[in-house]
Amino acid sequence: MLARALGWIGLPTLGTLLALGFRASETDWRTFSEHRNPKIERAALPLPDGQAIRLLGLPDVGGGTAFFLGEREISRSEFRVFDPAFDGSPGSAAVSRDQALAFCEWLSRHSGRTVRLPTLAEWRLAASAGIANAEFPWGFPRDRRPRSLHFALSAKPRQPGPPLGYGFRDLAGGLWEWSAEGPAVGGAWSERNPERLRIHAALSLPEGYRDEDIGFRILVEH
Repeated sequence: MLARALGWIGLPTLGTLLALGFRASETDWRTFSEHRNPKIERAALPLPDGQAIRLLGLPDVGGGTAFFLGEREISRSEFRVFDPAFDGSPGSAAVSRDQALAFCEWLSRHSGRTVRLPTLAEWRLAASAGIANAEFPWGFPRDRRPRSLHFALSAKPRQPGPPLGYGFRDLAGGLWEWSAEGPAVGGAWSERNPERLRIHAALSLPEGYRDEDIGFRILVEH
């Protein structure tokens, strides 16, 4: 009778353990910490021509919003509101770091908000999406990256990549993105080495560098 009773107890216990084992999307098993999807605040920053840059709020430790970050990289059409003579190719604006800084300064004056490039730490906070020790913006490991990610392509994509983490697009793939400190992060559509997509990967480029594989997204202070 005791063995039979233990068997009835053991089966539900085994079922519970198996159920927990298949909840990888809710738990970071590398740290055994619960991963909850926080409520992400959305906002928009209008441009003079009527366009609006879509922003996602990064949660702070108190449950509020620490800062807003562009949902995607700044597009050519958005950049041309600032510089009508801009001759970048379609899709995201491929600009030098000085051009990115000038855009941020102009948009700060226009909007009355503090607009700037994200620091490396801020960008990585957004890319990790609250997952402790995340290696990539989709978590782990590198061979599980989304198939529709803009990476290892022969031509620059015209549309943003799939949403990752909190909902940001192209925090991996897309373009290399300028940071406040200078190095670029995020990998680019033209890269072939998936190690470039790691959250802590960074690329140092010559001053004034500008090409189709680099752009930026804005940070708006809350």
